[in-house]
Amino acid sequence: MRFHHIVPENGTLELGLYFSDMINKTPGGTEAIYLLAKHVFDDLGYRRLEWSCDNRNEASKHCATRFGFVYEALFHQEKIAKQELKDVCYYSIIDEDWGLIKKSSEKWLEPQNFDENGCQKEKLLDLRKRLAVESHIPINTVVPPPPVFSSEESEILAKSTLGATWTTKQPPQHVTMEGKFVILEPLNIQRHGDDLFKACMEEPQRFSYLPETPQDRQEFQAWLEKVQISKDPLYFVIIDKSTGKVAGRQTFLRIRPDEGVIEIGHIFWTSLIARKPAATEAMYLFAKHVFEDLRYRRLEWKCDRRNVPSKNAAIRFGFSYEGIFRNYRVRKSSSMDYGGGYTNPHDGSMNDYKGGRSEDER
Repeated sequence: MRFHHIVPENGTLELGLYFSDMINKTPGGTEAIYLLAKHVFDDLGYRRLEWSCDNRNEASKHCATRFGFVYEALFHQEKIAKQELKDVCYYSIIDEDWGLIKKSSEKWLEPQNFDENGCQKEKLLDLRKRLAVESHIPINTVVPPPPVFSSEESEILAKSTLGATWTTKQPPQHVTMEGKFVILEPLNIQRHGDDLFKACMEEPQRFSYLPETPQDRQEFQAWLEKVQISKDPLYFVIIDKSTGKVAGRQTFLRIRPDEGVIEIGHIFWTSLIARKPAATEAMYLFAKHVFEDLRYRRLEWKCDRRNVPSKNAAIRFGFSYEGIFRNYRVRKSSSMDYGGGYTNPHDGSMNDYKGGRSEDER
């Protein structure tokens, strides 16, 4: 058993485990998970304990839900291993779940819950449901629910030719992408610094779900010097062709060339392009570069679950809802739940946009 993906500033970490037959499907295995969870929440004061597994691993999925982990997301084609495409399930326990899970685990582990042959009298899941009713404590779920694929469906995907023929791709580089309405240029301090700072200062309301806006030009300069040389996230500035003005920024991040997965994020679109064809084209140019030039397999989009415009934009652009990560991040002293999405490179949904106005932009 081990902890990994540890992020102290957000109070999150993931549990990885492998049980031998000596304790697998025994009270000892349950107690081992309980002790680690107790350490995470009671001793360390963390807010989120994660669990992930291959969607074909029915034993792992059952173990997670039996102990009280909440099913949060299914990331389609997220990983490639041993020349197989893998759908990955994500589960979590968060601090508000822990009280009921702790109480039910301790009660289940009591000696009187086992007969003389060591067999349980009341199943852990049934006990937790009973205690929830008796204590008037709801058992949390993710709303809307994440998609569900059967292990058989994931097995068919795993054996597809794409996994067997996959080769590591190149990471994205700073290139210029031009469309009908916008130009995406590599962020350059001398060329974009002053105009980007002005755009940020003029529309601070657009930073509600982004990191704090720098308060002065000197602070912004320090940020510019850092992100100009960053490879992940890789920053681009958006130029509105009708005015020639800086109209925002967007990035590639969490870049995984070995698996062909990349995320778009740190999106800041000013009123020059927001809710207009130019914003759609900025997204289209990124997606086209990812799938047609870099030949990646999967493009992700995550946002705060409270950010309704971002969620609507993702769905409109062709991303599919995959789930919600509860207590995923702390920003501006506020806990943030994140939703994720993806675009399938084979369905062509992002390539349908060639310019013009959509219904919701008129």
